[in-house]
Amino acid sequence: GGALAQSPADAWSKPVNLSRSGAADQPRIAAGSSGKAQVFWWDRFDGVTTARFDGDEWGNPASAPLDAEAMPAIVDDGRGYAHAFWMGEADRDTGATPLMHSQVAVGGSSWSAPQAIAESAVAFDVAAAPEGGLSLAYVRVLHDSAFPAGVYVRRNPGGGAAWGAAAAVYKTIYFRLLTAD
Repeated sequence: GGALAQSPADAWSKPVNLSRSGAADQPRIAAGSSGKAQVFWWDRFDGVTTARFDGDEWGNPASAPLDAEAMPAIVDDGRGYAHAFWMGEADRDTGATPLMHSQVAVGGSSWSAPQAIAESAVAFDVAAAPEGGLSLAYVRVLHDSAFPAGVYVRRNPGGGAAWGAAAAVYKTIYFRLLTAD
């Protein structure tokens, strides 16, 4: 006996080659309103690249440049925006590595200006909340009286809104020695 699909044979559309490059890796998708969607991927030659779905058909691939040296973490906020996160360049004086963020409305072509949403981070994780928006957790190694080393969280309600303040969930001077490894 052969295997049978649980949906009709015509439930899937014909596959489409979105990248048209042969050098695409690490795809991420974000949903917008009215059936719009946008896919982002890392192109070995062109960096972050995207294709947009207007509700009927996919557009041509286009460069979606970010100041990242590798594919950033890209997360859909459930409210029409895609968010990119990556580690920035280390500060020459402190050695702290900032966690960078940029966002784009699904269907848009330009990312917002990158901003450091954490002055110091060696690791992070971000997830979409079930009701929309994002929750971000990161490990801070820089230690000062205002923000001791430890684990912090920040939230964003999505839809292009600003990030909430960082809140410490675990403070410890022992994290000062942690590295990304």
